[in-house]
Amino acid sequence: MKQNILVIEENAAVRYLLTTVLNKRFKVAAYSNCFDASCELKDASIELIIINIDPSNNENIDFLKHVHTSSLYTDIPVIALLKKENDELKAVCANLEVDEFFVKPFDPMVLLNSVSNLVSETGNIYRNIEKFGQKETEHLRLKLSN
Repeated sequence: MKQNILVIEENAAVRYLLTTVLNKRFKVAAYSNCFDASCELKDASIELIIINIDPSNNENIDFLKHVHTSSLYTDIPVIALLKKENDELKAVCANLEVDEFFVKPFDPMVLLNSVSNLVSETGNIYRNIEKFGQKETEHLRLKLSN
């Protein structure tokens, strides 16, 4: 089963490029605004978020702050897309613990590899947590049966 990637990008051409490239390996939900994307975030099991960060639009930065501070979403890796090289935006991304960022224009295949690596790392963490939980449950079950 394909893992779910959430893309938030205002530019239709970039959104189409991301969807086309990522759809080969992932299930992509792409939105032009944070409001629609937040509905997807609540309803689907999102493995990674790709979001455009534009200094003229604080809505996306506010969305990232919400993701970063929410216990429900804080473990979801984030890739930020920056319109141009900007130290201030890089600092904002660092403060919000963005995992990686790409400056437009970017190589879509490099982005695809980064997405694959981040999703794989996250998946391994969750699988290890599940295994630990199963071991603990079995251990408790054995203790209770004695």
